[in-house]
Amino acid sequence: MRGVAAVAVVIAVAGAPRIASACAVCSADDPTMTASGAEQPFAHRLRVDVEALVGGVGEAATDGRWLALDDRRLSVTTAYAPSRDVLVSLVVPVLDRTLYDGSKRSTVLALGDVDLRVYDVAWRRDGRTRRRFGLIAGARMPTAPVQRDAQGAPLPVDLEPGCSSIVPYVGAAYVAERGMLSMQLSAVVALPFSVRDAPHAGDSLRTSAWVQAQPAPSLATRFGVRTRLDSTGEIAPNAPDLNSGGFVGYVTSDIVVSPAEDVVVSVGAAFPVLQAWLGEHRETAIASAQVAYDF
Repeated sequence: MRGVAAVAVVIAVAGAPRIASACAVCSADDPTMTASGAEQPFAHRLRVDVEALVGGVGEAATDGRWLALDDRRLSVTTAYAPSRDVLVSLVVPVLDRTLYDGSKRSTVLALGDVDLRVYDVAWRRDGRTRRRFGLIAGARMPTAPVQRDAQGAPLPVDLEPGCSSIVPYVGAAYVAERGMLSMQLSAVVALPFSVRDAPHAGDSLRTSAWVQAQPAPSLATRFGVRTRLDSTGEIAPNAPDLNSGGFVGYVTSDIVVSPAEDVVVSVGAAFPVLQAWLGEHRETAIASAQVAYDF
């Protein structure tokens, strides 16, 4: 799902007992807590993560009507590491969406695009500063339905619950950790191949960078930036959606805690500070909450 927006609230979570040395996270030979998307593989690691996102986005329809969408997404990620360096993840999202089309309002509950990804640690170096370089590959499947407006027309590209495409993507991530500080840089390129006569997204480049401070074994704060650069999508074959495509840059903030052994909780928000879209399109903030458990 692309760009959701709304007023976001960051929730502080209290009460974090000490993590025992026998916990599954500690088996990664690294005390740094990691939220979903920054997992550290070790042989036979099994992790389940539940993430909630709340936001909204607005975009002009082809006839000039303004369409606004309130979006609530709940996704379940199952990640398994068959070896010390490889992590395989399956992400299954469910979307609860409210569309405002003039005076008309409609609500839809739908499956989103299922995502299968592989992360491989291609290089690592231990020492006072621990460093890892990993490769990312995966694909999103067109499992989300086509959603329509009050006039029966498909929604614009960035308002659809999926992109009606098989979307392979590749990327890389670099992680460095020293003492209470850690950082990550990553970039991913997605190249959709349309498989339906329906709106579909264009090519996309996504980057992220964050720095995490962990002053206690069970508490960390993270600040970062995230960007997305999209080419123009198509509302139908050979019919570009002129209100899709462009650039957005977010500032992100998260709190990560471990309230119990093998449990990691994170809450945060992403605020769009730079929007340079190619048409009539607007995004605001995204609120997020995650709970992950290691078996």
